[in-house]
Parts: sequence; structure tokens; C-alpha cells
Amino acid sequence: MYARVVTFTIGQGKREIAEKMAADIIPATKQQKGCQSAALFTDDSDGSGGLVVMWETQADADARSVVISPKLSQHLAGNTQGPPSIRLYEVLQS
Repeated sequence: MYARVVTFTIGQGKREIAEKMAADIIPATKQQKGCQSAALFTDDSDGSGGLVVMWETQADADARSVVISPKLSQHLAGNTQGPPSIRLYEVLQS
């Protein structure tokens, strides 16, 4: 199993941006082949947040990123304090 983790900072007082992003990204991601789970998280105190998606295989994670990344980029464009961090990790145990 693999975890794609994207972290970003949208800033304080911008929870509605994260909520709109979650409403669009999470259902679209969960429909993708190989998706085990997906969650978008945020911390209102500093405006940080992120997306974590659990994938069955690295191939699933890589193949689906061409579908999900553009959607995520649309939501983040002009709304973040710097570029997001995007990492893929192998899950050792869950």
C-alpha cells in the first residue's frame, strides 16, 4: 500500500477554500481505481492543511495523479502561501 501526502498552507480564515476543495477532491479521488481511502485535513489556527490518499499500489497512485493533480492544482492556484509539498510513501503497516 502507498500513501500520497500533499501538504499546503492556505492561511488563516480561509476554511471555506478547504471545504470546497474537500467537496470536490475527496469524492473524485475515492472513485479512482486502487483508492483505499482519502482525507483532506486542515488546521484553522495557522491555515495549514493537506490531503492524504491511500493507494493499493504505486502504479495506482502514479496513474491516478494525472486525474487528481489538475483538480487539486485548480483549488490551490492563488490560494496558497508557497507551493505544496507532494510525497509518495510506502506504507509499512496500517
